[in-house]
Amino acid sequence: MYFRDLVESEEEWQKYEKLLSDLAGFVRDCVQFLIDASAVAQIASAQDRCYSHATVLMLTRHVIESVDGVSVLVERGCAENCGPLLRSAFEAQLGLLYILDTDSKRRALSYQVAHAHRKIKAYRKCDPDDLLGKQLRAELKDDPMTKVFNQVPGDLQAMIANLESMFKKPEYAPIEAEWQASRKNKDPEWFALFGGPRDVRSLAIQLKLGAVYEGLYRSWSDVIHAGSGFNHVGPSDQPGTIMIRPIRHPDGLELACTFAAEFCLDTACALVQKYDSSQWERFREIYSENIGPHYVEISKGTLIEAPWR
Repeated sequence: MYFRDLVESEEEWQKYEKLLSDLAGFVRDCVQFLIDASAVAQIASAQDRCYSHATVLMLTRHVIESVDGVSVLVERGCAENCGPLLRSAFEAQLGLLYILDTDSKRRALSYQVAHAHRKIKAYRKCDPDDLLGKQLRAELKDDPMTKVFNQVPGDLQAMIANLESMFKKPEYAPIEAEWQASRKNKDPEWFALFGGPRDVRSLAIQLKLGAVYEGLYRSWSDVIHAGSGFNHVGPSDQPGTIMIRPIRHPDGLELACTFAAEFCLDTACALVQKYDSSQWERFREIYSENIGPHYVEISKGTLIEAPWR
């Protein structure tokens, strides 16, 4: 059953659709706020020819893409599916805040080195002549889908060599040395290099975002790993029966909008303050006039009243 099936009044449904449209519009305004801040960072970073700024810009893009996806889901009332996108945006935000806090160049380059190593490992697994490729195919010999590993276009060894050549450049050589020294039973997290936090939880706590991690990140992860199934069942009005949450039920929609906004606004603030603090007053005015009042209202969580059990 869809949530639409529970709303008998066409007038009430139209009001609900208008509310969804307004909520989605609010999230899009927050996304645009971050896009504008990203432009500030891009212009300022162009004055400094350093590879490290690419990490900041690409992680910012990741937050933008994820939260923009939330706006699409919000407009259709898909509250539950906002979680995975918010989780991804939160991880990107953690990385950005960690980089912008201090030692920015080395931390940003650490991200790039770790990314290159993941790509190299993926290419090696796809190469039937590589040891990792042989091991993977032996392990999956009865799996009919192993053929997908043979469909990666391009010269895999050439692509690996290209990535490995990056490690020899002066900017990356010390990062690569630290990555290799930190590699024990498994590849290290990029933020763990040079004495950084060992995992995402530790990273969140260091950035004073541990409450978000424990309170929401874990629940969002539960959705991703299909561990939240029984969160959507409850007692029914009929004795001996159960009630299952309807599809596209709005429970949690306002909370999703609130955190989508926070990820955009906090990231934008960090970017502007780092790259061109002289523009912060302009951003503060935009927030006060266009975003702040809506944020306060939505964060109360009182716009939607739709109990399902």
